[in-house]
Amino acid sequence: MSFDKDPSSGGTAKKLAVLIDADNAQPEIIEGLLAEIALYGIASVKRDLRKLTTPTSSPGKKLLLNYSIQPIQQFDYTKEKHAASA
Repeated sequence: MSFDKDPSSGGTAKKLAVLIDADNAQPEIIEGLLAEIALYGIASVKRDLRKLTTPTSSPGKKLLLNYSIQPIQQFDYTKEKHAASA
């Protein structure tokens, strides 16, 4: 596991990856989610996993930009519900 110096505490902070299932998560939770994650370390990798076949809504797109979250295309490998996690 990689660690960086945490300037606020003088110690080390864990580097964390945040993977969001955006087809099932509401955009309103992003701010609170990232605040909670900050209690455990630094969210150095942030990915938004979704089907990009439909345009990203304007408010959702703005949140991605504001929090430096990278959208990642997920394809339907199956026709079942929750196919992105299969």
